[in-house]
Amino acid sequence: MQALLIDDHRLFRDGMKSLLMQWRADLQIVEASTLELARQALQEQNGGFDLVLLDLTLPDSSDALHTMRQVLQVAGRAPVVAVSMLPPNTELISAGARGYIHKSESANVMLASLDLVLAGGNCIPAGMLRSDPAALDDFNNVLSERQQQVLTQMAGGLSNKEIARVLAISEGTVKVHVHRILQQLGATSRAKATLLAQRRGWLQAAGTAH
Repeated sequence: MQALLIDDHRLFRDGMKSLLMQWRADLQIVEASTLELARQALQEQNGGFDLVLLDLTLPDSSDALHTMRQVLQVAGRAPVVAVSMLPPNTELISAGARGYIHKSESANVMLASLDLVLAGGNCIPAGMLRSDPAALDDFNNVLSERQQQVLTQMAGGLSNKEIARVLAISEGTVKVHVHRILQQLGATSRAKATLLAQRRGWLQAAGTAH
C-alpha cells in the first residue's frame, strides 16, 4: 500500500509518518513539500497511490481550492483527503475530495476517517453539514455501497453486532460507518439519522441500489 503525504512542514510530516506506520505496517509513504513535487510524484506513479493526504496551504499554490483541483487532476483513482487547519469548505468535496480532516482532530478520529475512505466512503465533518443545511442535498450520493447497506440495516433496528453479522464485517467497522452516517446527516442518534434519511430519500436509494 502506498500513500502520498503532501505538506510543507517537515515536523508535521514526520509526525504523520510515525502515526501512519503504526496504523498500517505495510504502508509505503512518499513525501512532497510543494504542489509541484506532489504533481510530479502523482504523475510518476500514474495513479498508483492508494491514498493522498493533502495540506491545503502549500507555498506554490494560490488558494485551497486551487491546490485541491491541481492534485485531483493527476491523482487518478487515488482518494484525496484534505488534512488542514483551514475551515472545512463544501467546494472541496464538490471538486472531488473524498474528505476533510482538521489537524486538531485526535489520532483515533483521523485514522478512523482514513479507514472509512479506504473502505469506499467519504469523511465529511458534521460541522460542515450543520453550517450549511443546503449542503445535505449536495451529498445525497456520498454514501458508499457499504454505508448504504449499514444504513438499511440500522433503519431496521439492528444493533452494531447484528449488522456486523449480517454484512460479514467487523463490529468496529460497523461503528465507523454508523459514526460517519450520523455525521453526514448531522444527526445525534440512530433514530434521528433514520428519520432524516427517510425524509431525504436515502433509504429508498439504498434499497433500490442493491
